[in-house]
Amino acid sequence: MLPRAKRTAVLPWRKSETIWSGLLLLGLALFGAYQYASAVHKFYAIERWLFWKLAMLWGWVLLLSLACTSFGQLLLTRLLKLRGLTPLESAVFAMATGVLCFQIALYIGGALAWFTPTFAVLLPLGMLALGARDGSRLLRSLLWAARDARHTPLSFGLVVAGSMCCGLLYLGAMTPDALNYDSTWCHLTVAQDYARAGRIVHFPADYTKNMPQLASMIHTWGYLVPGLDTPLREWVTRRLAA
Repeated sequence: MLPRAKRTAVLPWRKSETIWSGLLLLGLALFGAYQYASAVHKFYAIERWLFWKLAMLWGWVLLLSLACTSFGQLLLTRLLKLRGLTPLESAVFAMATGVLCFQIALYIGGALAWFTPTFAVLLPLGMLALGARDGSRLLRSLLWAARDARHTPLSFGLVVAGSMCCGLLYLGAMTPDALNYDSTWCHLTVAQDYARAGRIVHFPADYTKNMPQLASMIHTWGYLVPGLDTPLREWVTRRLAA
């Protein structure tokens, strides 16, 4: 048998010094942040920062992404019994399955005139609660796969380049020019009318708008969630469509 590795004893006062050093560093960091915020607040009020609105937008998109992926993973593992998929493949299939189920739930809610902010919040929360266990397992498997993967300078460079390209696309989608003709006159207008009426409505003599559309249903959720004003609703629907 191989000998067990010896554990290095940590003296009590050494541990206490580490804790106090960490607290001191945290206090200095908080004091510096307070001084910086006080200086900036004189020129640009902190409560008016665009960051807070963007953080709300990121929070809603993150909630929907987690809800769809977790619920989709629940269906893949318990209902469809899919086996042999890699963690990345499971995440892709789970997200797609969850989005489809989310759309079907929106159709049902729209038919019952349930398009309200309360429904928009409870639907993803319910999906997330149902699939929390399977979603957490999928997250752990993704983290383990990322940890065990072999990282080379080429792969690292590709990740950095891909992240920069995604960032440029993200910034470009925030401009009004990002809305094309179909989005302006079809997909978003359908979602706006659904959200305004609180249910699914018909569009007389407009064939393209009366056809079932996944994009418009997802956009409808973006117009229903609370806390977003008109410009932010435009952004959140573009994030969901990306």
